Amino acid sequence: MKKLKCAAIAIILILCFALCFVLVGKNFSDKTQTEVFSIGNSSGIKITALQISDLHYPKNGCSFQDIYDEIERIRPDLIFLTGDVIDSSTEKEFITELDAFFAELAQSAICFAVLGNHEAINSYLLYFKQLLSKNSILLLENDSRQIQLKGKNLCIAGVSDKVIYGNTTVKGYAELDKSLPLLLLAHRPEKWPQYLEDALPPLVTFAGHAHGGQFRFFGKGVYSPGQGCFPKYDSGLYQQNDKHLIVSRGLGNSIFSFRLYNRYHLPVAEIYL
Repeated sequence: MKKLKCAAIAIILILCFALCFVLVGKNFSDKTQTEVFSIGNSSGIKITALQISDLHYPKNGCSFQDIYDEIERIRPDLIFLTGDVIDSSTEKEFITELDAFFAELAQSAICFAVLGNHEAINSYLLYFKQLLSKNSILLLENDSRQIQLKGKNLCIAGVSDKVIYGNTTVKGYAELDKSLPLLLLAHRPEKWPQYLEDALPPLVTFAGHAHGGQFRFFGKGVYSPGQGCFPKYDSGLYQQNDKHLIVSRGLGNSIFSFRLYNRYHLPVAEIYL
């Protein structure tokens, strides 16, 4: 009887501990972290880029209003949508609701977008693209542009999901001024080493897809699509020599609706040119 009583108490304690663990984890997941990364010499001209990734609307964990508030506070020069703004199962009625959201983004900054794996298989992909175009958000489908901001010229390229950046895949690549800084939008962070091997490696690559590893312990993610267990590129800033990768943990969920110690994520890059 004594052993049975001790076992029952142990089980209750374990359950209480597990419940507290889950509640604390949920508390962390319910908040959105805006994280600022500084790149380059601070004596230069600052270009500010805000990254929106993996919203998976309508499975978003971060509200549109929260995003608007951060845009108003940060006042970015550029907004990058790096894939999976919608989920693979998002119906047309919910995609329509993104019209006002896209309009708000476009009024706030110059906007560029690339497609993620979920958009690529959504039944209403064409309609989604039409909404982007209607609101002057330039979708870079293996394409590139040269723009000027604050008197500085720079190049922006974007690749669709699973496409490798390079001369044979990106339109306008040959015409890009090789002396200018290049920013790359690419949904999958695990491809970053391949991007760096190209003849024109990007100064900064913006990616998502990893969802921060879904469950995070001691600052490390547990599992990410495309990288498996304990992913190498799952959150924040990575650097190799003078090249950088910024990985968003995303603003929503897809297959797994629950995060643990993994807050929704709005990266902001302050790039000094």
